[in-house]
Amino acid sequence: MEKSIKRIMTIYLQAGKANPAKVGKDLAPTGMNILSFCNQRIARYVN
Repeated sequence: MEKSIKRIMTIYLQAGKANPAKVGKDLAPTGMNILSFCNQRIARYVN
């Protein structure tokens, strides 16, 4: 089962600084997994 795009968001964060406190208020209404998002963003910029 494929997921369709429901919303496109632009969030500006400093590299390696994503945490649930900063993005929670923006991502919570969308139903996204906030911890997963933060971990993926941090992993992208740490390497």
